[in-house]
Amino acid sequence: MTRRTSPVLLRRQLGDELRRHREAAGLKAADVARALGVNPSVMSRLENGQRRPILVYIGALCDHYHLGPAAAESLKNLARAAHEEGWWSKWNTPSDYVGFEAGATTIRNYELALVPGLLQTRAYARALLADVEPGLGRRELEEAVDFRMMRQRILFSEDPVTLHVVLGEAVLAARVGDAATSRDQLIHLRECAELPNVVLQILPVVASAASALVGGFSILEFADDLISDRVHAETTLGAVSESKTEDVNRCRTIFAHLSESAADEAESLQLVDAALRSRES
Repeated sequence: MTRRTSPVLLRRQLGDELRRHREAAGLKAADVARALGVNPSVMSRLENGQRRPILVYIGALCDHYHLGPAAAESLKNLARAAHEEGWWSKWNTPSDYVGFEAGATTIRNYELALVPGLLQTRAYARALLADVEPGLGRRELEEAVDFRMMRQRILFSEDPVTLHVVLGEAVLAARVGDAATSRDQLIHLRECAELPNVVLQILPVVASAASALVGGFSILEFADDLISDRVHAETTLGAVSESKTEDVNRCRTIFAHLSESAADEAESLQLVDAALRSRES
């Protein structure tokens, strides 16, 4: 089975490999850039995984570092894979978040008021986006919904992501779209919770007053040690994404507390069922 990854992750891996080979050769990035006749920013962006690799540059670096045939071919193969565009590129999304999400092995997600994007139905996503971004035209709205639905493929791939979601109980009562949209979203939420790679917990309103002070966030974890786990949060002022160990560990501690305070999986499904019955009565 092929392990799921993404060009964003592969570029980070390539950057780490390039830096490792340079340091093993005892060279400084500025000196290598000067020898190759490129701007130092090219070396910086390559080693930080912030640009698509140019294969000619990778070949020149292999020669400059005096890599053997096997090591050079391995690096070039990685560069070829990292050069590819992700499926999301045609949407011109400015964030690398989806690229990291596409290659994550585990995602831990806390949301207080809304169903997270990976578990939304098409109708729910459409109603939510129309409300949050009222300036979107019909075509732009449908493209945004398509984009969100495409992201969900990681739940059903050959190598699916493990998704652990803690939702505030208010999510079950929230009205997004019409009555049918809200009801169908609860049904879909229940169906997703029964997938072997999905854990759903509901945090009752009375469980933890402190939870009201915590905004939604996601922790993305990766199988490869070369990629640092990261935390992502959407705020009023824009998205925040951090890979600093102390930030990720702090959010892990918060998530663990929220999970401990939430109902277990069986009790959470009962809460979803109760919310469904209240909408059907």
